[in-house]
Amino acid sequence: MGKINEFLERTLVPLANKLGQNKYLNSISTGFSYLLPVVMVGALFTLISSLNFQPYQALITKTGIKTLFSFASTVTTDMLAVYTVFLIAKAFGEKEGYGKESLFIATTALVSFMLMIPLKSVKTNGMTAAFLPTRFLGSAGLFSAMIIALFSAKIYLIILKKDITIKLPESVPPTISKSFSAIIPSLIIVFIFSFIRLGFSFTSYGDLNSLIYSVIQSPLVSLGRSPLTFVFCTALCSLLWFFGIHGGMIVMPILNTLYMPTLLENLAAYQGGKALPNLITQSTWMNFASLGGAGGTLGLCILMLFLAKSERYKSLGKLAIIPGICGINEPITFGFPMVLNTVMLIPMIITPMITFGISYLCMSIGLVPFPNGVANALGTPIGLSALMTVGWQGTILQLILVIVQMAVYYPFFKAADNNALKDEKMIEEKV
Repeated sequence: MGKINEFLERTLVPLANKLGQNKYLNSISTGFSYLLPVVMVGALFTLISSLNFQPYQALITKTGIKTLFSFASTVTTDMLAVYTVFLIAKAFGEKEGYGKESLFIATTALVSFMLMIPLKSVKTNGMTAAFLPTRFLGSAGLFSAMIIALFSAKIYLIILKKDITIKLPESVPPTISKSFSAIIPSLIIVFIFSFIRLGFSFTSYGDLNSLIYSVIQSPLVSLGRSPLTFVFCTALCSLLWFFGIHGGMIVMPILNTLYMPTLLENLAAYQGGKALPNLITQSTWMNFASLGGAGGTLGLCILMLFLAKSERYKSLGKLAIIPGICGINEPITFGFPMVLNTVMLIPMIITPMITFGISYLCMSIGLVPFPNGVANALGTPIGLSALMTVGWQGTILQLILVIVQMAVYYPFFKAADNNALKDEKMIEEKV
């Protein structure tokens, strides 16, 4: 075990630290964090308007309320790529130390993204009308949004650092001065993307978004549908936490990239009354794999609260139970501790695998519905989180999974509790 730890410390930890400090991955993660209110609002309105209860549907359809509920989802989840490109570019500018300039960086990225969507035309009544296709404004354009946001923001910052800007006298108000300083970078970037758009018009793809969707997004989403990919992410997250590295910071950009599109696909299908296509979405992480936080530690919190004999773990159980119910497990991670605790490494890795495997099986055989596409905010308590994303069957499944967590953690917890109790008795005897 010592040799394995030494090897991982020498190889995995430096790599994880570099990934954790990577400004591109951090910008994606931060951008999606900014995006959460938009995702939540759209998902909740979709859930309210599409709730599968016939008397309720008849009522809201007859009264016109269903139409009212549909407005929000049309301009939130159906246009998520638009907000994504803006917020990731803004986050990138902030990571580079720019304040108000990050808004200009984000706006230019948004313009660049819209440039990549060629207008279509249609003839009606002898007249030709132009329109903007909406396909890549939603989930199909998420990868394009991420790539364009980072590429556009990077070019913008290079131009700023080379000081290729319009400079106004100091007497001009700062807001006006900064607006003028954004003109040249924006002109250059818009020209570059206009040239890219023209170039792709001569290819079989027709536009950049179609290329990215066909060559990058579609294969990656297919990769994400494999349960092995998800299991690898959960194991990596737990392993990083074992070394004291915030596993979520490293894994979350990967999860968002792979599973945000599947979440939005399910949400669109749910809204349209169609069969949900994806068993694994972004919500699977917190709802079924990592109940209580990384390592699936809610069961461990309950064990400490009710079965601990040592004062150390009794106190920790009382402290950790409420955060654990809400998916926050830093009290456990650093208080138990789980960090560099070779005894607890095994349950930390296998518990999320087991609970995810059980949930995957239950959904595969039809005992539990697929996730409907609602994204839970961090801190949503167990029970409510599954009720929103899966239904009452998901809530029952969560309770079963917590019992499974307790069973997996019990022998490891018992050994740690006995050792702590011996240490406390030794201290009492010395006193």
